[in-house]
Amino acid sequence: MSAIGHPCDKCGEDDWHSVTKPFERAQCACGNLPVATMPGPQTDFVLSKAAHPAYLGGRGSAKTVAGILKMWTFVHEHPGSNGAISFPVYGDIETIFLPEMRKFFGELEGTEWVYLEKKKQLVFPTLNCRAFLLSAEEPDRGRGLNISWFWMEEVGIGGGHKHLFFILQPALRQHGDDFTDYQGWITSTPKVDKPWLKQIWDEGIHPITGDPIENRDRYPIFEARTVDNPCLPASIREGLVKEWAGSRMALQELEGKFISVEGLVYPELREDIHLRAPHEDIEFIATVGGLDFGDASPTALYEIKMDRSRKVWITREFYKRSATDDDWLNVVAEWNLPIVLCDPSASQEDILSWRMRFNINIQPAMAARDRQERGRLWRTRLQVREDGFPGLYISPDCPFLWNEMINLAHYIPKGQEEPQKSVFAPGVNDHGYDAGAYGMSYFERGYIGRPQKTIELVKV
Repeated sequence: MSAIGHPCDKCGEDDWHSVTKPFERAQCACGNLPVATMPGPQTDFVLSKAAHPAYLGGRGSAKTVAGILKMWTFVHEHPGSNGAISFPVYGDIETIFLPEMRKFFGELEGTEWVYLEKKKQLVFPTLNCRAFLLSAEEPDRGRGLNISWFWMEEVGIGGGHKHLFFILQPALRQHGDDFTDYQGWITSTPKVDKPWLKQIWDEGIHPITGDPIENRDRYPIFEARTVDNPCLPASIREGLVKEWAGSRMALQELEGKFISVEGLVYPELREDIHLRAPHEDIEFIATVGGLDFGDASPTALYEIKMDRSRKVWITREFYKRSATDDDWLNVVAEWNLPIVLCDPSASQEDILSWRMRFNINIQPAMAARDRQERGRLWRTRLQVREDGFPGLYISPDCPFLWNEMINLAHYIPKGQEEPQKSVFAPGVNDHGYDAGAYGMSYFERGYIGRPQKTIELVKV
């Protein structure tokens, strides 16, 4: 592509000047305005050399354009490299992909690139490479390919994308082991109801094994907001912002954030009300720890305090997958927790062992042993009271808990509109939620006012 310091593709001259609208780029004196990426996340995404970058954005944030420009850049940097492009359905090729492709490279159609409709291929004749066009509805069509790159468009829509992603990953083998630039990227609006997306790119967890991804640099996220797209008409931008202003939907559809927007358990949870750190003048009258055990799932431990106005503050967080007993026990000691209320399913043998071996006061949270009671504890505390304040605050130092709470959603069976309130949606984490409820149950059992003294047990 043309650029300053190189001859113009149209006139052959090197006579460029800068234009600033809708964003700064080079224009030739002959009027040629070459394709350029928007500065910021789109440019960083196109230039990324990571194995699996994700361009996640809201509506109108130029996700499809980002994928096209990255594809165009890749094939021109690596002639002879075949690839694959997937869409939610084949119809998206005609309705979404080709119109954008022609908008940017229409004058080159037939010479630099050719769409073969019957074969479902995009061919680059001068570069000796082609892209196989796939539908996520038929993921097994990706089997047997030998490619150097792939692009998966709108993986948050429809099904089959997860299956196809893990089919295409090992297909990156066209040039053998000596080729180090294999890439497979995605563009989409993030959807929490596609847990594999959130697990890989947001949480760093392999969705099949449940193990932490060792090299998270292979899966970077490039977030793009709708309002940051200078090419989107101002009337559309303003209309979208006005329509969703202040809503949780805006975080997903305009900000490109992972968040549940359907079947929410606590729609009343608000960042401007409930996310707050305690100021120095607050006097606390009780402190407790809430603990939920995990294996491959996270172990969650929280320091929970009550002030003199009987408001609860969740102040510190330990949240770790595959945690050992030593991990959370060290945190209990570091925080000097006078009492820990834990998952009531823990065996009495383990609880007695922890008490005697480590001299900690740990008890099962029997008052919060069922989900309905845990839900009541949270809802009662989150409610804004007559004084205009809630009964519970979560500190910004507890990011995993906050993320769990704003994404906690009920299961909505396929084909139904009403959620099953007794079941959480698949892929939703609730370990911080449970640990918080276990700790809060302390304040419901008449403990307040009793001396906070660690029980010391000795062997007889």
